[in-house]
Amino acid sequence: MNSKRSINKIGVKKSHRDAMSKNLVNDLIIYEYITTTKAKAVTAKSMYDKVISIVKNGKDARNKELQLESVLSNNIAVKKLLEVYGKRFEKANSGFVNRYIIGPRKGDGAVMVKLIVKGYVHKEIGKKVSTSSSKQKVQAEPSKVSNDLSNTNVTKSSSQVVGNLSGGKVKTRAGI
Repeated sequence: MNSKRSINKIGVKKSHRDAMSKNLVNDLIIYEYITTTKAKAVTAKSMYDKVISIVKNGKDARNKELQLESVLSNNIAVKKLLEVYGKRFEKANSGFVNRYIIGPRKGDGAVMVKLIVKGYVHKEIGKKVSTSSSKQKVQAEPSKVSNDLSNTNVTKSSSQVVGNLSGGKVKTRAGI
């Protein structure tokens, strides 16, 4: 009896499993973190390590690019791999992805895991206003606050602002 399986089947067919792992790795490359189940995280992490080894050990730039396009089939992810991750992981041999167990999912109780690429720095989206100091400023100088709010560059559809309101920039996760 062979109790050691080399393939984690995740309960789906081969074509679905391949497409799912490819999409997980593409998202992990582009966004630098994903949240998924524990079984899917294992397959995504192993495929990510293989992709990074192609970036590090490829012979020439064109050969690397062709291999990565055949594996990932996403041009944005391939460009980011070659430009960003090639420099970031040139001295590292392993440990490209950190895995953090979040806990069970509410609906079905599946163990959820967060995969974060090594070297990723969390950028806070939006700004919370402190309660005590902002109220005092608003009451003391109402004319300056109204002028600052009129100079914002924030669209109506997004409430995510980086920095102070006078020089606000809209920041989204997809804007990488």
